[in-house]
Amino acid sequence: MLDFQFPSYSFRIRGEASREVWDVVRNKWVVLTPEEFVRQHAIHFFVNDLNFPKGRVGVETEVVFHGMKRRADLVLFTREAMPFMIAEFKAPTVKIDEAVLSQTLRYNSVLKAPWLFISNGHEHALCEVNTETGTGKWHNEMKDWPFVK
Repeated sequence: MLDFQFPSYSFRIRGEASREVWDVVRNKWVVLTPEEFVRQHAIHFFVNDLNFPKGRVGVETEVVFHGMKRRADLVLFTREAMPFMIAEFKAPTVKIDEAVLSQTLRYNSVLKAPWLFISNGHEHALCEVNTETGTGKWHNEMKDWPFVK
């Protein structure tokens, strides 16, 4: 069993050799990779625990950076359809490092979200971004996150 820093959730999973998980946002079965397992935990955390409306959650949202199409793992949007948070997920075996942060910052140079979230399930990093100055404030503990009450 993985020692995730997310609550435990019940997922709809099917298949033996090629396992799939039901994505409640995309309303379809997706291949259950280690990265997807982390993403599904985060989706359930935001939607079930923080009551974030799943209609305002974008999964694999397209981002065009210097003419190249990329996909942000998860984008949470405001009521006005503006990006609120960009989330990037890695497999539990992948270290959260500068390369992962750089990837998320590239997406944010286009989307301009005030929050960045990075997780491999074991480690989380949350950064509150001042999009005007480009500076950020790290919130290391989930209990210190301003929107988790």
